[in-house]
Amino acid sequence: PNVQLTFNDEGDYRSLADMYHDDPLVIFFYRGNWCPHCNKHLAEMSKEAKKLEEAGAHLIAITPENFENISKTRKKTDASFEIASDLTGEVMKAFNVIFDVSDEYQAKLKQHMQVSLDEVNSNKAAMLPIPATYVIDQTGTIVYSFNNPDYSKRAPIDEILKHIPKKN
Repeated sequence: PNVQLTFNDEGDYRSLADMYHDDPLVIFFYRGNWCPHCNKHLAEMSKEAKKLEEAGAHLIAITPENFENISKTRKKTDASFEIASDLTGEVMKAFNVIFDVSDEYQAKLKQHMQVSLDEVNSNKAAMLPIPATYVIDQTGTIVYSFNNPDYSKRAPIDEILKHIPKKN
């Protein structure tokens, strides 16, 4: 999809198309710094980032979190790659990974995780992405996708590595 990614609260944004022309991309969506499964996955991605970069890929994590919470995520996970905030939900919509969170689920998050999505998400909306990973080649073709509604399941690093195309 032709979408804009926002990388800081000063409005540093870039189009996805401009980014994949330089290098194949590995993009992955995560729910937030409050999610233990997300933190575990981001920490693993940070440890494996060098392998993915040596294979020629540029890594980008995408979240509905605001930038204050992205900073917390970086500290918790030692994330060494770029993290973009999906300010409006348009990126999640474009990749068809967005879902609106029910009032019942929001209540569970508040009770068990002490989190309110309208406080941590940049657009103050109760929405989350399905954790998903995509590898995009330099022509903009999605050559690998892992999309599982079970938020505890994430794409294995070895699978991602197998699908990173060689640079043109």
